[in-house]
Amino acid sequence: MPSMAGGLDIHRKPVTFDYLDLVTGEVRCGAGRPGRPGAFRSWLARFEDPAGVAFAAGACTGWRYVTEELQRAGMEAHPALVAHAPTSAAMTQPTENVACKADIMRRL
Repeated sequence: MPSMAGGLDIHRKPVTFDYLDLVTGEVRCGAGRPGRPGAFRSWLARFEDPAGVAFAAGACTGWRYVTEELQRAGMEAHPALVAHAPTSAAMTQPTENVACKADIMRRL
């Protein structure tokens, strides 16, 4: 069982993240721009025990790259299907993000 679990929501350039330290209860949220592989790898290096970290990533453009980098770092990687979110031309980005994050958390 991981000691840290979170979700990554991938957009065109930024990757937003939410993760929970299951030991301390600390929650972190934010965004990064992992335009180069080295930048995302550096961000992943912040986790002291990669084997105890699990992330789910929204399965959209860029999910494969993010999942491969998580696995390369020794972390659990789970794709979350944004297809579970209802699609509509009227759907706003925040609503879409909530649906994707809900699917991410169900998978962890």
